[in-house]
Formats: sequence, C-alpha cells, structure tokens
Amino acid sequence: MDVVSIKPMKRSLTVPVPGFEAEHLDEDGGLRWVSEIAGDNGYVLHAVQGLTAQQALALVGGKLLRTLEPGELTSDSPEDEWTTVVHLAVQDQTSESDLLVAGEGAPGWAFVLDLSGMTVFEMDELTHNPQGGFRGRAAAGLPPGPRTATSFTCTINGDEIMRFSDGETEHHLDGWEDPPSGAAVPAVLGTAFQAAGRFGSPDHQAGLRALCALAGLIWTPEELRRQPLHVGYF
Repeated sequence: MDVVSIKPMKRSLTVPVPGFEAEHLDEDGGLRWVSEIAGDNGYVLHAVQGLTAQQALALVGGKLLRTLEPGELTSDSPEDEWTTVVHLAVQDQTSESDLLVAGEGAPGWAFVLDLSGMTVFEMDELTHNPQGGFRGRAAAGLPPGPRTATSFTCTINGDEIMRFSDGETEHHLDGWEDPPSGAAVPAVLGTAFQAAGRFGSPDHQAGLRALCALAGLIWTPEELRRQPLHVGYF
C-alpha cells in the first residue's frame, strides 16, 4: 500500500492513502477544522448515523438558533480565548455562550460539535433517544434507533476520550491507549482507525481522526466554511 509521509511542526505522521492529507491536520495530529473552531477550550464532537444535522442537534439537547450560509463562518481569529468563530458569527443574534454547531458528513451521517464540552453522555443516550427531561422533549419525534454513534471528548485539561457504539457493543479509547484491534472490533471501526494512521506514541488524537474518517468529516477549515452549518444553544 502506498503511504504518504507528513511532517508537521512537532512530529512526523505516516498515513495510508487516501486517509488524511497534511492540510487536514494540525501540529498535534488533530483536525484543523476542529481546532480552529474550538481553540484551546474543551469540546465534544458527536457523529451519529441515520439523522440529519438538525435532528442530531436535537438529540444532544440543542435548540436551533439559525443556519449559517456557506462562507458565513469567518476565518478571522477571535480576540480572546473564550470566544470562537461560531460566537462571532451569531453575536448579533444571541448572548448565549454554550453553543453547538451541526452539519452533515458522509451520506447518512451528521455531526454536532459542542463548544462547551458539556454534552458527555453514556453512548446509549446517543444510539437511542433520551427519555425524560429537556433532552427527551427535544428528541421527541426522532427515529428511535438503535443507531451507530461515536463521540470524541477533549477536556480543557487535555484529556482525550473516544467512544463508539453500534447500538449493541461499545468501545472506549483513552488518548494514551493504542487503537482497538481484534475480532471483537466492528469492521467499520477498524477501518476508521486504519485510515486514522499514527501520530507518535501515545497518539492522543487518533480517536478524533478515526471519528472523522468514519463519519466523513475530513475537511480543511476552508472546506468546512463552504458548507451550511446549523448553530444551536442549550
């Protein structure tokens, strides 16, 4: 198999073609589009199969604020560390600080990027509709599941956790662990980690790259800005 060697500022990365290109990745092996939106703050990235972007937003308890048209998300850098480019895009419409941005990935996949890092759920709360509370009300009317879902959490302290569930089995990867392998690993998850490549050891961003490979979220920041995006809040 052909490989491409990518040499970022800190470490070198070798990934199988057609995994990730240099312009997709930041210096830590994460996705530039994620790091440029979230900055240095904690976040959670969810991807779910079988829902639209607005349905995924409702699944995590978000209320739709408005849809950003292609090109509306700025490439300007915020003036302070707590403000993101999403906050800049909707600052005239809301004073809410806990924002979410949702969009479409590969056919059948949707994602929600939680810029507050608050939506850390048990996986069965994503593979099935939540019951009760404000999330249950927000998710009322959604297809009931089970559905395949995956999440990557990055805390403000730098802890990274990736979780995956197909509605029956669940897999969990801490940032310091090697990717899962073996017969018990679903084929789609194993393929996603193969596409994710390796970025040193430990590879703290392997779970993020695998999630993006699985759900078709492999973009540059410029490519993301050319898509319609839905902004929500709690």
